[in-house]
Amino acid sequence: MPLNALRSLALATATALFAMPAAADISFSFTNGTSQTIMYLYVSPSSAEEWGDDILGDAVVEAGETGTITLTGDECDWDIKAVFDDEAEFEDSINACTATDYTITEE
Repeated sequence: MPLNALRSLALATATALFAMPAAADISFSFTNGTSQTIMYLYVSPSSAEEWGDDILGDAVVEAGETGTITLTGDECDWDIKAVFDDEAEFEDSINACTATDYTITEE
């Protein structure tokens, strides 16, 4: 799927999943800095007890690709979970209110 479609899908999904009244959009650049393809990407408020839906849908994030994630809500602290093509998982937290970009790198 083209990167622009990925960006639109991520925006629409994240906005729909986390929409709250009178909330501002928070956007940051997201880069897959690994050598693997990200098959699933989950972004949820850190206060949530469960992961939401995969924001990529049918798309994937190839190694080296960059897109924009836009979140709607009044929370700054978000958790990110990526599942790679070899089924390895990566989890981290981000302060979306202060971050302008985020890169997943190989550990």
